[in-house]
Amino acid sequence: MTKISNIYHNLNTHFRDMHLYNKFVVVIAPLLLLTVFAILIISDLIFARHNLVQEKQSVLDEMQILQNQIMQIHNDMITCSNLAAKDVDDIYSQYFPPDDDNVSFISVRNSLSSVLNYNRNCFPNIASAVFMDIDGNTVSSGLKNIPDARDLQATFTDFLTLTGPPSSLFLPIRSRSVFDSVNQEPVFTLIKRIISSEHGDTLGYLFLNVEEPSFSSLFPKSEDKVYMIADMENQIVSSNDKSLLFQYAEQSFPTLDFTQENAVIQDDSTLYFMSSRSSANIQWKLISCVSLKYIKKSIWLNTGLVICIGLAAVAVAIYFLYRISRLVTQPIKNLTDTVCQIQTGDLNVTCPIDSRSETGILAQGFNQMIGTVKDLLVRVEQEQCRKREYEFALMQAQIKPHFLYNALDLIYVLCCTGENTEAGITTKALADYYRLSLSGGDEVIPLKDELSHVENYLLIQKARYCDILDYYINVPDELTSFQIPKMTLQPLVENAIYHGLKEKADGGMVCITGRMQMDAIFLEVMDDGIGIEGQRLLNILAEESKGHYGLYNVNKRIKLYFGEEYGVDISSEPGLGTRVCLRLPKALSNLF
Repeated sequence: MTKISNIYHNLNTHFRDMHLYNKFVVVIAPLLLLTVFAILIISDLIFARHNLVQEKQSVLDEMQILQNQIMQIHNDMITCSNLAAKDVDDIYSQYFPPDDDNVSFISVRNSLSSVLNYNRNCFPNIASAVFMDIDGNTVSSGLKNIPDARDLQATFTDFLTLTGPPSSLFLPIRSRSVFDSVNQEPVFTLIKRIISSEHGDTLGYLFLNVEEPSFSSLFPKSEDKVYMIADMENQIVSSNDKSLLFQYAEQSFPTLDFTQENAVIQDDSTLYFMSSRSSANIQWKLISCVSLKYIKKSIWLNTGLVICIGLAAVAVAIYFLYRISRLVTQPIKNLTDTVCQIQTGDLNVTCPIDSRSETGILAQGFNQMIGTVKDLLVRVEQEQCRKREYEFALMQAQIKPHFLYNALDLIYVLCCTGENTEAGITTKALADYYRLSLSGGDEVIPLKDELSHVENYLLIQKARYCDILDYYINVPDELTSFQIPKMTLQPLVENAIYHGLKEKADGGMVCITGRMQMDAIFLEVMDDGIGIEGQRLLNILAEESKGHYGLYNVNKRIKLYFGEEYGVDISSEPGLGTRVCLRLPKALSNLF
């Protein structure tokens, strides 16, 4: 008794001295394990009792769906035959009126072929269709070769020699060589006698074929499930197991009783659940044999799922135990994590305040400090934006007087030389150019105005450099309603003229094109001038390269307006020309 008391005392002392985390583990872990084992045992009992019933119901539901699908194919054949028969009757009424016996079958062959093709396309399960008139002329759809009328008459003589009802007949699935199909599959055949609606005579016979795979493809693919269609003699005419085709069900499954609709039957050492459904319309029987090994496998899968859930529950419990054990140090850890995120440059974080203790006050002060820093950064960014706007305005102020002086000088020369018409055109272009440049003070204008602006610029420059400059503009109308920063294309065109064509002995052409691609608009300015060498090309957009300030400025403006993913891309080959591609947002009209 004393030893037991000492052991209890020692265990009690050891438990009291444990860290809180260890206490939770010692108490809760055994309870969790017991709970998981209890769930596993109970679930096995439940699944063992109810899973068989559930699987039976699943098979029955599946059988009902398959039967409906098979009947749908059957009904499609009937519908297709009726539609085709009406179309054939209409063709014969049109081409073979009662008072005209001189029309040949050749004149209606194409029309009949079109009818067969159309109706077969309307019903994809119809693999092939054949029409044979009473004179032995045939036309087909879906076959490699048109069947010979003598072969058809020899194969289906029993039906073709009938003079009265029935007007149509379904033939069981068999291999019929008379229908020379691409796949050479057994076919389910419908024969329909087509009667003239005008005089009641037989016009011919329609043969519709559905290949056996159209039925077997409906069956689920499973090693533990066998689906069959048997005719009234219990001969298997379709199955997901091709080795069973055209065998008798009693021979393939001698221990199964096919007279029962639903039964659990043992074959050798394996239990099967057999279900059958009969269809009076086509005199078929749909049969399924499901091995109970499949059901046992399903039970084990469910047991495995329960085990996984139990293990996941244990893992979650351990996680919460860990969280509880770290509860005291968590506020400091949160603050440390926040500092680490800020060190990466992410200022859109805050330290959670979960109490009014010292750590809560520290977190509150830290959040206020981060807010102040963010406000300062926003203020600095706004100042930088204003600074760049001033720089852009200054650049425009530098460009406009220079261009104006040259344009006025050109107009003066044209007037002095008596070219008054050309002087008038140039003056009008100059006026329109400055009207669009001002744009009512707007920094963003529609693309159509920017194109008009650059076209006026090109017209003036062409008048100045008529011997070295030609141009064309090809931008789809669908792009012209989008917005673009003012003075975007003109610097690119100016660069193409002064640094591309002007340096070339025989001049060249400037091309402006546009396209829409996914979520962006692409505008391209191309010239066939002297081009730009490789190293110089790399430096143009990386810094304010001498002579290419316009390109650098346009690139920076686009990135400032829309982000780093947009801007200018330059490609060039010395001696061949330069292509400047401008990438803008597709939804540009909604940004301002």
